Amino acid sequence: GSLAVQASTIISIPMISGLTSGAHTINTWVTDLNGVAGIGLMGLNSKSFSISAGVGTVAPLTENFVSSSFPYTEWYLDNPDASFTWARDNAHTGSMMFDNYSYAAGKLSNFIVEPVDLTTLTNPVMTFDVAYQQYDAENDRLQIYVSTNCGSTWSTPVFNEAGSTLATGNAASHTELTNPGAAMWHPKSVDLSAYGTNSVVYIKFKATSAYGNNLFVDNINIAS
Repeated sequence: GSLAVQASTIISIPMISGLTSGAHTINTWVTDLNGVAGIGLMGLNSKSFSISAGVGTVAPLTENFVSSSFPYTEWYLDNPDASFTWARDNAHTGSMMFDNYSYAAGKLSNFIVEPVDLTTLTNPVMTFDVAYQQYDAENDRLQIYVSTNCGSTWSTPVFNEAGSTLATGNAASHTELTNPGAAMWHPKSVDLSAYGTNSVVYIKFKATSAYGNNLFVDNINIAS
């Protein structure tokens, strides 16, 4: 078809089958301009995405990020703006870190825990440790969501803390937090009992920067 100047349309991409689990990239572009083959190659876009096998690991599940090869099998990073993202802190703590200190306010990124089967648990709960200290008064935020349909939709936040509520350190130090001491790590918990009948549950940790201070997460445990 044809479009008027500055007009737009939505093009549906046919379903692609037979792809393997793991990371993939899809490239899209426009060719054959005005129906003339071979004229131009424009609008090249690349989009990364991941495919999960969708088979839940039978809980209890424990992850302390000892292995440096993150992301682990069936764990995924979702980084909408292809800039800073969650990463394993190889230099210091061996935990997951989100760089609010360098990230512009409003930017966000997610890491998604491998699918877990909760049906063997009684009143499932997820515990994890957080280390965070406000740079000044910025409200860097951590939220956690649950999906029972492979990430097509997500719950309302089952955990939602920011700024001074999220903070585990003392008064603002006005310095970049790079290696939190033992006293700065505090335990947090999330009730997952509403999802206890599901054999495939995805859990997403979403960090949203307020251009404040670095956030650390460690020792994720999902158990009764």
